Amino acid sequence: MKHFSVGCNLEPQDLQDGLRLRRMGIEYYEVGNAVFIDENHARRIKQLLDDCGIIPWSAHGRYLDRESWPTLEGFEHDCRIAEIYGAKVIVTHSPSKLEGGAYDLERFSDAAQIASDHGLKMAVETCHLNDNLPYSSTTYRDLISIIDMLKSDHAGINIDTGHVHVGERRDVETVIDEVGDRLLTLHIHDNFGTHDDHQAVGLGFIRWDRVLEALYRSSYEGPLMLELSGMHKERALCKLLGYDNNAYQEIAYSYAWLKYNWDELIMKQKG
Repeated sequence: MKHFSVGCNLEPQDLQDGLRLRRMGIEYYEVGNAVFIDENHARRIKQLLDDCGIIPWSAHGRYLDRESWPTLEGFEHDCRIAEIYGAKVIVTHSPSKLEGGAYDLERFSDAAQIASDHGLKMAVETCHLNDNLPYSSTTYRDLISIIDMLKSDHAGINIDTGHVHVGERRDVETVIDEVGDRLLTLHIHDNFGTHDDHQAVGLGFIRWDRVLEALYRSSYEGPLMLELSGMHKERALCKLLGYDNNAYQEIAYSYAWLKYNWDELIMKQKG
């Protein structure tokens, strides 16, 4: 990653809202939940994004668990919505391992083919939080193995910084290094290592200087995609202080801290 750019998953409500996000430095957009969006809504927001100069990058599709979604027809809908937006990547959560601990390779392969049919790349998200906070039994190293076994140009990994930090390891930068060129996109947010708080960048314990250094070393050329939630009543910071930020504050905080660390990194690289 040699170019600094930031995206967010906050949908602009009108042109002025979109222009406000653009002035805040937002260049890219992720459709937060393609599951509940129809084609007319997708076309309307696509036009709005075009009008305010924000580039569609990704869409968050539904999970791949066989129990939650017995068929892949729903995932195909999500890919169709992403295609209408003009997105490049469809994000999904990995299914847990099958009985006996085997990977659900058939599920991954079928989903990757659907993504490819719509001109997309499928990015499977790091979702194994830890044994105390089970989310998926598929670890980030499992995902690396799965992507390598698939041998598909249309499948890779989405590193969710908050999930990694609260679950598998504190040194998020190591995961970035290990994932390498399998990295297709990112979900950027912070936490204190105990809950998946989706807090603004810098309001937590993640070492963003090290995260950006790892991304700088990598071949990744996409945006730093913020996945913030605003007014999340279960957050540790909100519980502690009785205060929370709105989404625009979080975007402003996150952009500023990322840009500061990026500029420091570039200055260091130049000597």
